[in-house]
Amino acid sequence: MEKLSKKEQDYLRGYAQALQDLMWRMTGANSCGKSYDPIDFSDGIIHSYAFDFKDGGRRHPLKDYKDINEIKECMCKEAEAWIIDG
Repeated sequence: MEKLSKKEQDYLRGYAQALQDLMWRMTGANSCGKSYDPIDFSDGIIHSYAFDFKDGGRRHPLKDYKDINEIKECMCKEAEAWIIDG
């Protein structure tokens, strides 16, 4: 991927927030210091304190993902692991 549309960014913001809310409710623990703002975007980059994605950092290049579904799958797997392990 090279770019996300505004609609895709908004969708991923809502998806990330929903996962964060579920993680909190299921474990009682905050997965990061910014659960109120779990994901943001800039030119070709996903920014996230809440999700490690593939590289474990804070900045995640869009070019590492083939499409929005791969991004969602990374977040969902992290949320699942947090809840199971939490």
